[in-house]
Amino acid sequence: QIVDTLTNRVSDIVKNDALTPPLVGLALLIAALMGAVHAFTPGHGKTVMAAYLIGERGTVWHALVLGIVVTVTHVWSILALGVISLYATEHISETTFTFWTAVISGGVIVLLGLFLFRQRYAQYVLARYGSADALHDHHHGLMQDNHTHDDADMGADLPHEHGVFGAHSHVVQTSDGTPPTYRSILWLGISGGIVPCPAALIVLMGAIHIGRLPLGLLLILAFSLGLASVLVIVGIAVVRASGAVRRRIGARSPALLLLPVVSSVLITLLGIFLVVQTLIQFNYIIIPAGR
Repeated sequence: QIVDTLTNRVSDIVKNDALTPPLVGLALLIAALMGAVHAFTPGHGKTVMAAYLIGERGTVWHALVLGIVVTVTHVWSILALGVISLYATEHISETTFTFWTAVISGGVIVLLGLFLFRQRYAQYVLARYGSADALHDHHHGLMQDNHTHDDADMGADLPHEHGVFGAHSHVVQTSDGTPPTYRSILWLGISGGIVPCPAALIVLMGAIHIGRLPLGLLLILAFSLGLASVLVIVGIAVVRASGAVRRRIGARSPALLLLPVVSSVLITLLGIFLVVQTLIQFNYIIIPAGR
């Protein structure tokens, strides 16, 4: 409702014959607010972002990058749908484009979640119980005062673990866990932002039809800035909150060691939900009406 009201207000301003700089500024402000409100609607990966940043122990920088990638992808999806609406309707319809982008988005999230689960579960087992296959252990027994192992060469100045009965492993553990990879951030950002916003498309097409393409592009830019601001704020809040929890209960807590595994499961389930929701929305899955 709020997004629809803001969309109508911007459209009215764009159609105004006496378009003055103050009106343009008002339209840009409303478009930015529209993007911020739109970020709170379902389907923009906020929950997936949060689960990912918690599980990967992301930083403020990672939250910023992820929010920007989601926003840039979202803007390009709007522009692509606009081009399809104008020139390519004979080959592909808006409905088909929206359907496949949503399905592909959910599929990518599912695959990323499964990949993260496999990776994080192995890390959890290693951190929680140790693994004879993964750890290169040596035992410190009696009469080994002449031990010649050079710990400096093996990274002794970095945190590492001592296994059962004093077994000494050289798997280096960073202080904040395994950091997110930019490849996974890129994939998650693209999949979270690829579904275009119909409201922004309406504004863009309205501006194009009355010959005000530059204004339409400026409005999309303002919309994207509003969207990005909310996504980045949510990401930073998640990073700060998860950091505070780790400091309070300890980074080596069994619950926190398991958290990345749980978050990867959540990412997978959210991807499945997005796919199923899209299939229901486009009537590929029919839910019987309640009696």
